[in-house]
Amino acid sequence: MRELLELAMLESDNTAADALLKLVGGPAVVERRLRAMGFQTINVNRSEGQLLLDMAGVAGAPPPEQWTVELQRRLVAEVDRESLRKARARYLTDPRDTATPDEIAQLLGRLQLGDLLPRAETDLLLGYMLQTTTGMRRIKGRLPPETPVAHKTGTTAVVINDAGIITLPADSKIAGRLVIGAFVADGSSIARMERSVAQMSATAFEFFTGRTIPQRPAQRRPRRR
Repeated sequence: MRELLELAMLESDNTAADALLKLVGGPAVVERRLRAMGFQTINVNRSEGQLLLDMAGVAGAPPPEQWTVELQRRLVAEVDRESLRKARARYLTDPRDTATPDEIAQLLGRLQLGDLLPRAETDLLLGYMLQTTTGMRRIKGRLPPETPVAHKTGTTAVVINDAGIITLPADSKIAGRLVIGAFVADGSSIARMERSVAQMSATAFEFFTGRTIPQRPAQRRPRRR
């Protein structure tokens, strides 16, 4: 289970996440636990595999026990463009597997304080979140490179998320930790949505620390020959 958790958190491995979901009893068990902890708007209804197929408009998929990554890719590739467009539009208004940034931020804040898990498990999870390899251009995108950020990303073809805990420098105007939950679905490219998250994070960091983050020089694109 620790290996699955590491893959799910560090690399955003959906297969590992679904394996963990199955081991703990499925979406309904996770959602009941969240409700018992006081989170009313964080919904867990489907596996990552099912969500992917639904978002792509795949109909008539075989039972989950027959799924493989290759099969899922083939089924998605076979969906015509119009069905894909309609499925993505439905996904954006589907209340399943959604959350609010406020409650995600509250969850991370309570996790940091040790309200949700025993200390050893809390430290393990936060340690993985500090090593996350995805979303380097989101919450962390414009922050000083040495800033510790324990975060977890989410990405689909039409939305991006990043939620994390920023440890502010000891000499900040307001020292401590800053929790950010950022969900973006504005119909633009992933790169543009990531820039929005990075700018929001940098603005919050500057406000709470009293520092100005130096602008990084733009990277020149190589000339075509």
